[in-house]
Amino acid sequence: MWLVFDHLWAQTSGASVRALLLGTLRSVANFKAIPAESPQEANQLLTAESSKISLNFDKLRDLADLYSFESFPKKPHESLVNRSIRTLLPDLRAFLLVK
Repeated sequence: MWLVFDHLWAQTSGASVRALLLGTLRSVANFKAIPAESPQEANQLLTAESSKISLNFDKLRDLADLYSFESFPKKPHESLVNRSIRTLLPDLRAFLLVK
């Protein structure tokens, strides 16, 4: 039975999470005021970008949770990335709110 589930995903959560984490870090770093025609439009654009980043935070948390249940062999660097997500995610969310 487990063999079926082992092959449903093309890659492990550890492999998926690295790309998502790097992209999310770039998004947070590049999050800034966007030139717009009106303050309302600027606010809408910032809210939309902030929501996209927050969704990535949620995906990261879900992948970090899934990592514990995978039966794939785990590499040391994947464990490090998973621990980093758990420690960095709250700080990144706070940083995004402050920024």
